[in-house]
Amino acid sequence: MYGKEYSLYSDGGMFRRRGFNQAMILFLECVEDAGRRAMKEEPLLKFPYKVERGKIGGLPISLGNDEQWTRALKYMLTHLKWLLAWISKRY
Repeated sequence: MYGKEYSLYSDGGMFRRRGFNQAMILFLECVEDAGRRAMKEEPLLKFPYKVERGKIGGLPISLGNDEQWTRALKYMLTHLKWLLAWISKRY
């Protein structure tokens, strides 16, 4: 998995979709790692959505159901917004 390149874009092709989904899962893992570090430094910090195994707030980050995917992306953007606010305050 590591040492490979995963594209965070898709041209809609079936084979590229798998790579895109894997890239999204790996990106979400990076977001989760950053969140864990922030919570370690500031234990009172709690993010609104739980991230685990390619899901955020219980919704898969992989392409699938449009409504669920859109909501999962919204949750991820919210998570990133909280991280940005924490970083801005901290550093």
